[in-house]
Amino acid sequence: MKINLIILVILITACTIQAQITDGLYAYYPFSGSIEDQFGNFDLQNTGDLNPVEDRFGEVNCAYWFPGNDSIFFETISEDLSNNIQSGWSISLWYKGGTNEPGDYEELLAWGPYYDEYCSYLWLYDLNTPLGGAQLIPETYPYIWADQDFTNFWDTTAWHHIVMTINPQDSLFQLYVDNELQPESQSGISLPTEACSGSIKIGKWFRGTIDDIFIYHKGLSQDEITTLYNLPSACVSDPVSVKESASVNFKVNLFPNPSKESLQVETDHLFERFSIITTDGKVVKSDVLNEQTVDISLLNPGIYFLQLQSAKGNAIRKFIKE
Repeated sequence: MKINLIILVILITACTIQAQITDGLYAYYPFSGSIEDQFGNFDLQNTGDLNPVEDRFGEVNCAYWFPGNDSIFFETISEDLSNNIQSGWSISLWYKGGTNEPGDYEELLAWGPYYDEYCSYLWLYDLNTPLGGAQLIPETYPYIWADQDFTNFWDTTAWHHIVMTINPQDSLFQLYVDNELQPESQSGISLPTEACSGSIKIGKWFRGTIDDIFIYHKGLSQDEITTLYNLPSACVSDPVSVKESASVNFKVNLFPNPSKESLQVETDHLFERFSIITTDGKVVKSDVLNEQTVDISLLNPGIYFLQLQSAKGNAIRKFIKE
């Protein structure tokens, strides 16, 4: 009885974590060998010759390195994306790097038409210090510095997790670095009544590596930020030893993605079976692939991998269950 109770608690915890990741999720860039938004809403274009590198777990082709100039970065294909933060707004990402120039300004992520009218942003500024800002009241741009004594540079050699979150229910504008709330976070904020619009820009003027970008249309709680901070690599590794790079010889598309009920598999290859795998490598479903359709209706909301299997090899694609 005690063992069964422990198993039940583990299962409930796993389901809660998956729900925390996907609830209110607006765009997701895992950078696992591609620059696609896993929600299919805001795909990026590569303005230069940027190639994937190792992520913070040492997994290859799972993050992107940026050279630190204003011509080579990622930007959404659409330049008129509406950003209405009335219901809340959050950006979460991992980064490593920065320059050693005291006054350098580097964009990790910015949303908006141009520099002085960004809807929201995460930057590194004086002494490589993390900085979050947003257009909360028309024609005003409040911002939050990470805790810094302004006599030493922030570390440029280790990975750091940064989250900016706007919570209208509690009138809070907060910045977290490495799962710690920064002291300059603000309360009593006011939100704009009109939506801001523009493109998403990633890595402009930033010299270093960026990975695992989550954009939410809501404020995030401390528990949700901790969940994001503790996520494993977006690239599946052992024990199932499958990676998206294993599918380079097969053309495979999944639609709709995200989906609530089923996935349609569009491919030029004959696959006989499939497995559905969680982000921590657990196989939750395995069956024969019939009529190129996979039923996902009984899965808990979250991020999964679909592994397609044949005698000539396997392919794997990431999908989101709503």
